[in-house]
Amino acid sequence: MVDLDNYVLDESLVSELRNVVYKTHLYRFDDNVKSEYSMICAVSDRIQDAIRWVNEHLEFPKDCVTAQTFLMLIAVVKSSVEALYVKLKVNRNFADRNNDVSYKFFGDVCVGCSLLEDNKIAFTDDEFFQYFRSLSFSHPQGTCKQKENYPFLKEGEIEYCPYVVIEKSPWPKYAKGKPSIGVHVYSNMRDESKYIFVPYESLLGYLKSRFESVKGVVEVLQKKVKKAERKFKKEQLTLKDSAKESLYYFKDILSKRGRESYALMDAIEYLECQITNKDNCKVVEEFRNEILQLVPKLKEELENLNYEDFERRLLYVVDCAWHRVDSPLKYHIGKVFEYFNGRNSPKREWGAHDLKILMDDFVGKWVKVSYDMPDLEIGLLVTVAFYMEYGRYLKLVLYKEEQENSKNLPRTQMCIEMGEDHHISFKWVEEEV
Repeated sequence: MVDLDNYVLDESLVSELRNVVYKTHLYRFDDNVKSEYSMICAVSDRIQDAIRWVNEHLEFPKDCVTAQTFLMLIAVVKSSVEALYVKLKVNRNFADRNNDVSYKFFGDVCVGCSLLEDNKIAFTDDEFFQYFRSLSFSHPQGTCKQKENYPFLKEGEIEYCPYVVIEKSPWPKYAKGKPSIGVHVYSNMRDESKYIFVPYESLLGYLKSRFESVKGVVEVLQKKVKKAERKFKKEQLTLKDSAKESLYYFKDILSKRGRESYALMDAIEYLECQITNKDNCKVVEEFRNEILQLVPKLKEELENLNYEDFERRLLYVVDCAWHRVDSPLKYHIGKVFEYFNGRNSPKREWGAHDLKILMDDFVGKWVKVSYDMPDLEIGLLVTVAFYMEYGRYLKLVLYKEEQENSKNLPRTQMCIEMGEDHHISFKWVEEEV
């Protein structure tokens, strides 16, 4: 009796394969390894669907169609993982004819099968499965094979395999009476047809072995990533003559590390944006100084490879976490950024209503914004107003800024609460700090 629990395929291995490239970003933007990234994504998607089907159909097949589907998905997993091994130049013991592990699952079948015994052919497991698979999927009119790959075939011999068979108690000794999937093979040079039976348990073990060889790929990729990270960590970063130049420098550093920072791109755009109404210059300059003051800390985060903290420091200025605030204003702020997006949105005029609501509420207190301004300037000014009204205080709560910054809090304090879902509510309280 086969204990099917031993053959359940662990889907978390697919997640490990994905995460080793997703979490580093090294493979996403680096042209030198982009083909590896694409192949890893393709293989992950392909084998995930395959193993999910297998895990749902572990019982011995009740019909030939299910048996053929099972064999097809073994081939999918085998060929997919094999392609990664070849691409990444990973050592593959399964292909070694001098290694006993290469004959672990189908060795008895190769020795005992009447189709092969006269020639005493010893196929490795991979070679035998490739042969068995080709028979299982061949068309009824026949399939031709290379004689050098299958030397037991006569010159000009064609094998015909019209169907796959399932047998719970197969008669050949090499099958040892175990439930098996087989093929009924005819030939244009033999009078008798032949059967090849492969125990189902051997096929399950073969599939699990080839699937779990994903671990070897993950290990190689992890070593590759760690090697790159060690190189990055050795880099000595030097601040430029101005804070603004340093931000451009950080952008280049991230690019070399195969990374991007949307917050950094927003920060640079906001620093370069032309201000059309001079009345806004003073408050915008104050906001820009908040960005520039982050430069020394941003350098530290890059040196320590703390990319999440790098992004977060910038986001609490250029984004202000407005989308996490429980307030009716959140809807209107979102619509302003959606409609004034710099892409000539046909809905741009719809944003005029939301912009007016924000101007009448808190935006007009800090800046003067009009519909005829460029989209980038509108986005900057709304961000500036939100930061001045709320963002400076939200940053202290969300980011847990250094203690010395607490002295900048006003005497009239804002009470901020964060719920379990990480949404924020706030109100002004007439209380001295």
